[in-house]
Amino acid sequence: MSKFTANIVCSFCGKNNTMYTSILLCYQFWTNFWPNFTSTVFGLLLGLPIALWTNRIITNYQDKLKYRDRNQRLHNAIKIIRQTLVENDARLQTAISIINNNKVQFDIQLDISAWDAVKDDITGYLHDTNLKKKLAYHFSMLTTTAKLNTLYLDFSAGVASALGGNEKTRDNLKNYLLTTTASLSSEVAEILLLIDSHLLNK
Repeated sequence: MSKFTANIVCSFCGKNNTMYTSILLCYQFWTNFWPNFTSTVFGLLLGLPIALWTNRIITNYQDKLKYRDRNQRLHNAIKIIRQTLVENDARLQTAISIINNNKVQFDIQLDISAWDAVKDDITGYLHDTNLKKKLAYHFSMLTTTAKLNTLYLDFSAGVASALGGNEKTRDNLKNYLLTTTASLSSEVAEILLLIDSHLLNK
């Protein structure tokens, strides 16, 4: 059986040869092929490193922007919390004075909302675990103190004050409230030192 061999006309030189012969022997094909092939290879060799270098520059720049934004958000959050601690300490001192005079406030007016507003930035970006822990505990205890004051108010002038034998419960609440407010107030100075140290190092 004879083998079928396809003859084609070379588009470069116009000669009638087999497909493989046409490609291998056609001078015009190779003179066009090598420059195109070489330019493609050089394009890949030069273009790929440049593309990688450009991508690295862009990525580094974006990382720097993210780092700067996180630091700024943390700095702003710390400053807000510092101011809140100072203001809450003044309210704690007022509460201690009022309780010692056997009086009670309707509301101690402790600011806990500031912590709720910025705690994600602090817990997410602050590396000082000791300061982070102290802040979280301090504001948690402020919430407890506000609730204790409400309870003390109820036993002093509310419905619970009319109950028999409430004097002992009221006195226990008073002592516990005094201890708690005094402890929180003393904590403020320690936390402020940690905050100021953090701000100075930034």
